[in-house]
Amino acid sequence: MRWLHADPSRPEERRYIEDTSLRIDAWWRTFATRTNDLDALFSGNAEWDLPAWMHENLQAIHPSLMWE
Repeated sequence: MRWLHADPSRPEERRYIEDTSLRIDAWWRTFATRTNDLDALFSGNAEWDLPAWMHENLQAIHPSLMWE
C-alpha cells in the first residue's frame, strides 16, 4: 500500500494510513510507559526480554518492521 503518495480520496488508502497512524501512536504511548524500564535495562539494573517486547509492540504496526 502506498504511504508517501497515498490518495485520501481512495477509501482503502485513507483507511490504511489512518489505521497505521493509530498503531504508530499506540507504539509511542507504549514506549513512553517503559522509558524507565528501558533506562534500567541499558544501565544493567534490570533484566527483561526486550526483543520479545519490541516484537510484540513494534511489529503490531507492520510485521516487517524491525528494531535492530
